[in-house]
Amino acid sequence: MPPDEPAWVLDLRRQVGRRIRDLRTARGLSQLSLAHLADISRHTMYRAETGSHAASIDVCIKLAAALEVPLDRLFRDD
Repeated sequence: MPPDEPAWVLDLRRQVGRRIRDLRTARGLSQLSLAHLADISRHTMYRAETGSHAASIDVCIKLAAALEVPLDRLFRDD
């Protein structure tokens, strides 16, 4: 994390990552199988779930499509 990046940004990334993980596990998918469905690398999948790096909008779109949820579902609590 760059030194000038606020801590709340990392917190929001982690929240999104938890939502992705929860949606994935609710569907009985492994990280590898979701990465395959979303056509992203396993490493990118891991980083999206942990919030260790910012997932691009393209990655989020692919994950939402693979999870069969609207894109905004990754960014809101239900």
